[in-house]
Amino acid sequence: MNVQQVYALLGGDYPAIYEALRSDALIARLLRLLVSDKSMGELARGIEANDPETAFRAVHTLKGVALNLHLGPLSEKSSALTEILRPRVLQGYEGAYEALKSEFARVKEAISFLE
Repeated sequence: MNVQQVYALLGGDYPAIYEALRSDALIARLLRLLVSDKSMGELARGIEANDPETAFRAVHTLKGVALNLHLGPLSEKSSALTEILRPRVLQGYEGAYEALKSEFARVKEAISFLE
């Protein structure tokens, strides 16, 4: 799969990311870096440790990365969880967290198909 096909599969905005970076090779490199990003792991650790500050910072970072990469569904799900965690209280986050984990897994799988 090429970068444009991955963006189509993920519901991302390929024209916007291409306009910003002008290089499919660079876009692919950044997508591959997203897979190794530590934000999802930090989010999980924050939740497991009942540390809402760590969880908030991690999901806020992921939201920014997703927005910069123009990955709409991933940014929407990370944004929703960011707002739930903004008061720094781990309450009522479970559905949004599961949705984000599912979307992140979908993104990782799609990126694994990059040529």
